[in-house]
Amino acid sequence: LARFGFDLIEEMCRIHETEIKVTDGEPMLTAQEEMTRDLISIITSFSAKLYGFRSHKTKSILDAVKS
Repeated sequence: LARFGFDLIEEMCRIHETEIKVTDGEPMLTAQEEMTRDLISIITSFSAKLYGFRSHKTKSILDAVKS
């Protein structure tokens, strides 16, 4: 449900007397481990976008040169 801000959701559910069931089978991570994992995901995503744009641009240039 939430990758970020789980503490806020948890607090809102506590106020409204609602139970949260965590179905993710992963062990609990420290805040530092969780932040590291999130930053790696963000960097991976931006890198994929950057290199994806470059590869498309490079392919277009190569196609133009071949013509």
